[in-house]
Amino acid sequence: MAGEYSPALSAALKAAEGELARLKAERQAKSPVIAARIAPKVRERFLARVEELEIRFGQDPERSGPALIEAIGERIMLKPDASERFLWAEYGLQGACSRRSCRMKRRKLW
Repeated sequence: MAGEYSPALSAALKAAEGELARLKAERQAKSPVIAARIAPKVRERFLARVEELEIRFGQDPERSGPALIEAIGERIMLKPDASERFLWAEYGLQGACSRRSCRMKRRKLW
């Protein structure tokens, strides 16, 4: 009976596709709410910290070291990658977590 049209199967497929669309829309609607609960105003806080650093560097670049240390930590470790052509900078981000609980961030430097 391959290739035969089945109204029952067609109706079941349409119902399943409708349910899938409803579930996707529901999930999309909840995503911002979940993100807001997990990390409220993260973007705003990050941009405020960056702006504060820019202001401090603009006012007195030679004395702005403490602001940078406060933002990324006291130590920046540079390690070569496997090719030894690039360096990775490892540093901790301060403010959002304590020094002990922060995971080190890795950035590839050229």
